[in-house]
Amino acid sequence: MNSFAPAFTTGTSKMIVFSIKGQDYCLDIMLMREIRSWTTVTPLPNAPAYILGVINLRGSVIPIVDMSLRLYGRPYSTDKQRVVAIVECQNKISGLLVDDVTDIIDITPGSIQELPEFATHLSLRAVSGLATHQDRMMGVLRLDEVFNVEIDLSE
Repeated sequence: MNSFAPAFTTGTSKMIVFSIKGQDYCLDIMLMREIRSWTTVTPLPNAPAYILGVINLRGSVIPIVDMSLRLYGRPYSTDKQRVVAIVECQNKISGLLVDDVTDIIDITPGSIQELPEFATHLSLRAVSGLATHQDRMMGVLRLDEVFNVEIDLSE
């Protein structure tokens, strides 16, 4: 079982759903640690643009990823309150800046579809597939790729 994608082949998995620029995304709820309100970050020199900086979370330094910039190449506007989803990927704690956390749902393996063939751009690797739930379609995040600093969004 990897620590960044749905780890099931039968049955259902609990997924947490959040919104980024009006689009729903989800990830295995077991990767979520907590949800926090936005706080000021300390910038890091020479970090990728989508890494806003770090925060101090109970004595631990946590990097914060602007998911709008990471997935869409555009930063959030400052006119709306955001939340930080604290997640764990490969034994490292990080934060995802998202619009809001909206739901907890059950997803079955059959409800996850592969991305279309044209969706092969490197920046799309952060999405492993598309999950359908009721009348919604949402991207399933791969946290290992969200935090992959080797990817250049300008390609």
